[in-house]
Amino acid sequence: MKRFAILTMTALTLGACSDSSSVEEDYKISASRATSISEDKGVITVTSEFHRGDATTKTEYVLTSYGIRTPLGQNPNTGAYVTIENKSKADDRLISASCECAARTELHTMSMVDGQMSMSAVPEGFEIKAGEKLVLAPGGNHIMLFDLKARPTEGATQEMYLNFARIGPVTIDMPVSMTPTTPADHH
Repeated sequence: MKRFAILTMTALTLGACSDSSSVEEDYKISASRATSISEDKGVITVTSEFHRGDATTKTEYVLTSYGIRTPLGQNPNTGAYVTIENKSKADDRLISASCECAARTELHTMSMVDGQMSMSAVPEGFEIKAGEKLVLAPGGNHIMLFDLKARPTEGATQEMYLNFARIGPVTIDMPVSMTPTTPADHH
């Protein structure tokens, strides 16, 4: 089992002053977030804890079936895929993804329009309801990598940055394969 160090540790101190009938109160609320990632046999677990005052909110995601498709021929674009299970009690949203191998990365959806399969960007991202899964897979919702700067090669891994509304950015290593969502690719 691979263990990754704490990825994000942020601290915020919010200060505010209130003036009420010549009575001035100063108060501070401190907040911090710690995010960790572990990987075991192709299953990535992302855990984030947000501490604000005496309250702690824990977020947990399980990522499976992740990978980048080997680009075909001279095609300057390719797709990336992942299944994200939100094991938390709160909804979240995958708001963007990025990869240094591509000049531009977009979240995409597939739909039938006038009997033709159509692909379109989803700039608002994908909602991930509490207790549910978001499946990004070939032929459906996916991550589109445009204008490849460095072509991902079969058998290699590539860093992918997933940005969530609640927990912020998460970096994972995605294997590159012609069949990117096959669990055997993650050994």
